Amino acid sequence: MKGFQQNRVETGRGVVYEPKILRSLTEICEVFGVGEKQVRRWVRDGAPIIIEGEGARKRYSSELLQMYQWREQMAKNRNRS
Repeated sequence: MKGFQQNRVETGRGVVYEPKILRSLTEICEVFGVGEKQVRRWVRDGAPIIIEGEGARKRYSSELLQMYQWREQMAKNRNRS
């Protein structure tokens, strides 16, 4: 998957995760190497993607790690079926 770099900051107390927000439908598509139809299917299937606005003014956003975790869980569920 393109664009995945774990965002983390090392402190004197350990490693702290710094969220990576994907701020558009295009960015989500690019990072995961999929098209807009696939992202819309993920939304229907319950992906942690926020949609704001309506019609042509819809804005999509998501947090990268949450998306990876959701996709892993979906893959596990498919393999069990």
